[in-house]
Amino acid sequence: MQLSDPKQQQTSRGRFAWREGGDPEDQPLVMIHGWPESSYCWEHVAAHLKPGFRIIAPDGDHEHCHHQQSERQPGSDRESSRR
Repeated sequence: MQLSDPKQQQTSRGRFAWREGGDPEDQPLVMIHGWPESSYCWEHVAAHLKPGFRIIAPDGDHEHCHHQQSERQPGSDRESSRR
């Protein structure tokens, strides 16, 4: 199974990015990466999954990740909790 190019949705809290693969009607499988990875780390795993899953692989907002796609706006919950 192949993952899509990054998709993005702008919200009031920032930009949310993810990649997806498979049939949208299939069983969802959310693949969460760790730091400092991105959704690209699931590319090879997705290639070995049997059909029947819809992969949803969100990208985090890691400051040092060169594949960073998501980012939060200043004043979001995470930013406010740092103060």
